[in-house]
Amino acid sequence: AILMGDLNAEPTALELAPLFARLHDAWSVNGEPGLTYPAENPKKRIDYVLVSDQFRVRAASVPVTVASDHRPVVAELVFRSR
Repeated sequence: AILMGDLNAEPTALELAPLFARLHDAWSVNGEPGLTYPAENPKKRIDYVLVSDQFRVRAASVPVTVASDHRPVVAELVFRSR
């Protein structure tokens, strides 16, 4: 499974705990803050790519752009064959 989007909550928010119990935050491979909002001067990380164990995250980034009020989260995923 892959879940992506603006979840309007920072990583420590209690409402995200049920998601994090089942899915992995793709950003965790990066080790940087991954701030996405607001795009011009990000102070919060509220946008995510979450993946199940079926995927390995190869890379994750937050490109600098003001095309939206949020910066995008880009994740390169590898499907784990069984």
